[in-house]
Order: sequence, then structure tokens, then C-alpha cells
Amino acid sequence: MKLSPNYHEEGILLTRQIGKKKYFRTLAILFLFFQLLAISCLAIEEKIQVLEKIFMCFPDDAPVHEMVENLDGGNCIPDTSQYEIANLLDVIDGDSIKVRIGSDEFEVRYIGVDTPEFHGNDRDKATSATLANKMLLGNDRVYLFKDVSETDRYGRLLRYVVTESHFINFELVMRGYAQSKSYPPDIACNRTFFRVSE
Repeated sequence: MKLSPNYHEEGILLTRQIGKKKYFRTLAILFLFFQLLAISCLAIEEKIQVLEKIFMCFPDDAPVHEMVENLDGGNCIPDTSQYEIANLLDVIDGDSIKVRIGSDEFEVRYIGVDTPEFHGNDRDKATSATLANKMLLGNDRVYLFKDVSETDRYGRLLRYVVTESHFINFELVMRGYAQSKSYPPDIACNRTFFRVSE
């Protein structure tokens, strides 16, 4: 195979455009991906799980706490140094999602907000809130932040949910899809949510 005479220059230009760290991270991930594809004894689902773990091993350029504090409303989250990284599996409704953390699946209930229920009289509003939730989440991985409680009485994780571009709990209230609702003892963001809902 003959390389283009500009191959080296193109590589340098690409490195400058996306940064050395991201360039080599991308090369490493691609190499590992093709190694996994070559192993025929692994099922595609196992390959995907291994890849997800690989992606999570490479930290983002900016610390997560800085990312969160720069998002609208993010400064109310009590401890941004402690969080879980999860892969979004499903959007259940306007204020809950299903995620995978490692190899385990969990339902997550958003802290401090409440959206209309599908089984009530506000079915149209419930649908709108669910669609807004999907739109804000995108296909991103999500960062989950605890307040005080680990779970609610139904066993769902209670969390503030953040993507790289949105503090989901806050955005749903600010855009009018959710109401701010106090669920003691998880009240760190109550004032922020109530203020933006007025």
C-alpha cells in the first residue's frame, strides 16, 4: 500500500485540529475496536459492553465539576466531585430514565422536579414532558449526582442528571415541562428550581 506524499503533513494538521490527546485517544480506541471485531468468539453485545468500558477509561479534557458549574443551574448541585457515569438506555417519562452503570441497569428518578403522569388527565402534557426529556438528553452518556438519599421507596436512584450540555432537572423546570417540587431531605436545588419556575 502506497501512502500519499502528504500523509505526514495531513497527520500533523489533523493532530493540530483536534488536539494531540484526542487524536491519540481516537487512534487507540479505533485500534482496540478493530481488535475486538477480529475476535469472532465474542458476541456483538459483549463487544459493545467492552467498548463502553474503554470509552469511560478516557477522562474528558475538562473536569466534570467544571463542566457542571458552567451549566445553567448547575452550581446548586451539592457535591460535583462525586458522580456516576451512566449510559442512557431509555426515557421512561418526563422525570425518569433507565440507565446502565457498568453492567447493571437502574431506573433513575430526577430530584426536585415533577412532571404530569400518563395515567392522569394531563396525558398530552406528560407526552410533551417526555419528548422534551428525550430531546435534552440526546444520545449522550449522563452524569448522575446524588443529594442525600440513594433511592426512593420504589428502589429508583434519586439523582440530578447532567449531560455535557444540559442540567436536565433544571432545564425541564425552566422550560415549563416540570414543576419544582420539594422532596426532603433532597433539597439542595429547591431554591434554584423554585426561582426559575416563577
